[in-house]
Amino acid sequence: MKTPRDLLLARHQAAAPKLDAIRREVVARQCASTGTHKARASVGFLTPFWLELVWPCRRFWTGLAAVWVLLVIVNVSQRDGSHSRIAKSPPTAEMMMALRKQEKMLDELLSDRPRPAEATRPRNLAPKQRSETSGVAAV
Repeated sequence: MKTPRDLLLARHQAAAPKLDAIRREVVARQCASTGTHKARASVGFLTPFWLELVWPCRRFWTGLAAVWVLLVIVNVSQRDGSHSRIAKSPPTAEMMMALRKQEKMLDELLSDRPRPAEATRPRNLAPKQRSETSGVAAV
């Protein structure tokens, strides 16, 4: 008596050559594509980087590059030479008068508030003489 395995093998015996031909074709294609990939990878160390990281996400990298280009363009267009001219020129009399007027108004607005103790206390910024240098013995 034949086993179920023998029965199945006998039934599909005719399909074996067709399956072998398909298998050989697939393996040959796989070897060919792997061979070209290895040939490309041997060109330089940047090629695998390009093929694995940049090329699959090329739309993302293109968008990111476009955003950076836009940022650079906006940054360059926002630069203005007037900042350097203002910084180099001395303040005019009108500007000084306006500043004094603003300070006066600020003093009037804040006059009802008590000053903090730290602000009213005079600061002695001169260094104190040490006991070793003054000739007086420390107690």
